Amino acid sequence: MGALGRLIQVGHYLLSRPTADDLRLAALRLDPAEFEIFAAMGPADQAHGARVADRLVQGGAPPGVVAAGYLHDAGKPPSFGLFWRSFAVLWPDPRPPADPPERAPWKRARQIYHWHGHYAAAALARAGASAEVQALVRGEGMGPWADALRTADDRG
Repeated sequence: MGALGRLIQVGHYLLSRPTADDLRLAALRLDPAEFEIFAAMGPADQAHGARVADRLVQGGAPPGVVAAGYLHDAGKPPSFGLFWRSFAVLWPDPRPPADPPERAPWKRARQIYHWHGHYAAAALARAGASAEVQALVRGEGMGPWADALRTADDRG
């Protein structure tokens, strides 16, 4: 993603909050355990997930793909703010994820950013989400719907 894309992401993070309609639709489209995970996400991540899910619905995606759209950033805790997100983009961490993430803030931020799909999929597994949703959230899904999810996510 280029510099302009990153600036747009920053703007969305600072200004986006889920609408009442976003929350209502998420409650209808997600099962109760998935919605509980969605509700625990930070407001900017909820708004982003709702935008991604809406794009997928408009493209005719099946329910599991839509759920992954809502939940793909659920591994980023609400306390994972703009400073740490920016830090992690500039200094990514390719090492395998640690469960739980490192305690040192700079190491933790790098791990969360790079491996948030892993952490989200683990939470979804504990909640009983389907293997399809878990794989899509981890970024391991293959095929046209996985591509559609990545494209919808990249649009912010």
